[in-house]
Amino acid sequence: DLRIVLLVRHPGSIVRSGLKRHFEKTQMHAIKMYTLALALLSAQLSLLDPSFFACWRYEAPTVGISDLLQFMGSREDPDDFKQVVAKESRQGANEIGATPAALQTATALHNAMLSKYCNASLADDNVSSQKLPKRIVSQSCRFPFFAGIEGTGHHFWHSLLPHLHPFTTWSENFSAQLYDNYHKVGFFSTWDESVRSNHSIRIKQMMADADRSIREQGGGILPLNVLSEGTSGMMSYPNLFGVDRALQYPNVHALAKLAEDAGVDLRIVLLVRHPGSIVRSGLKRHFEKTQMHAIKMYTLALALLSAQLSLLDPSFFACWRYEA
Repeated sequence: DLRIVLLVRHPGSIVRSGLKRHFEKTQMHAIKMYTLALALLSAQLSLLDPSFFACWRYEAPTVGISDLLQFMGSREDPDDFKQVVAKESRQGANEIGATPAALQTATALHNAMLSKYCNASLADDNVSSQKLPKRIVSQSCRFPFFAGIEGTGHHFWHSLLPHLHPFTTWSENFSAQLYDNYHKVGFFSTWDESVRSNHSIRIKQMMADADRSIREQGGGILPLNVLSEGTSGMMSYPNLFGVDRALQYPNVHALAKLAEDAGVDLRIVLLVRHPGSIVRSGLKRHFEKTQMHAIKMYTLALALLSAQLSLLDPSFFACWRYEA
């Protein structure tokens, strides 16, 4: 009889704890690492019957402790144990502090986890687990983004897209603003919160300008990735090589928010391929060292993409399958 105790804490507090204990190099590094970890845990939990687990929340260590002891099968007196918990719990557990904009996806995943897996006594009254709604729909100008694990067909679409007569120059500019692995700038690729913030402002303005320009030219599509590889790669999950390869990934949740704020119609094309084929492709192209390393890397990437998509209105995306 396995029982999983789900330990929950606000991502802002987790990031500060990791930095304080020197687990991560920078704040942005910590945010990307813990967002990835939260996505993996969330994806694993989604595959289980909810009766496997119960929650314990760091910010409210004594709340629901009686039910938790019963769930675990302990015969300790709940009132006595509650006193032990209160004594051991750290002061300042509720000191979440200011939340960086880059932490929005992790916070949304945290809120969804509280809502889905924890009982009402552990949830925040002011927290919403609602998916990001899609409000903007255009018949004349759309911004496709091809989201998929490495090896799911980005290069295939690189060859196909010119036949659809996209706005290539705009596409190249957007790819450079979203991801620049060589210079460590770009909305997805930077390790600096201020650079990320500046890029978000610039990208929203570019989206509005491009949308207006394309409408004036009679309409069309503006792919945000795949057309121009350059320093941006294909923006797959993960993207390009590097010592932090597992943390080099796009964020369709953040991108959708930018598009909605800019008033443009983002469309996410979800590229799907069987994991076994993805692993073989990665090994064949020497992206990963061993089969087990490839399996772990692509499992992480698949969990992250799945978690990001779970935060969006389904009308944002449609699928294309590599095998069909």
